[in-house]
Amino acid sequence: MRSLCPVCGRAGCTAHLRAVQRRKRKPRTGEQERARKDKEPWRSKYHDKGYQRERQRAIRRYAGKCAVCGAQAFRRNSAGAWVQMIPGAGVHHVKKLSQGGAAVQGDMIPVCPACHAELDRRGRSQR
Repeated sequence: MRSLCPVCGRAGCTAHLRAVQRRKRKPRTGEQERARKDKEPWRSKYHDKGYQRERQRAIRRYAGKCAVCGAQAFRRNSAGAWVQMIPGAGVHHVKKLSQGGAAVQGDMIPVCPACHAELDRRGRSQR
């Protein structure tokens, strides 16, 4: 069985293989991670329980489907939480956290990896 492409979600995709392989890096050292946290303090919001709760609500609002193309990107696990069905699926922030965006349901939309990459590339979002 062929694995799913982390960029577009298609089985056996070779179009993105080189780009994905180039992006694979060594894990950050503790010192590098601390420097990153100092440089980008907004990243700490990702681990907040309130953020995780709002993220789950945003995914539930779209029934686990990509808000852009409608592909089923998330599924419920045995505990009832929404988890990735397509590797790389995530939540796109209409206004980036680094630019003062809020971790609220109305500012987050679930997206498949291909649509997320496209939204980030364009620099804007769709609702």
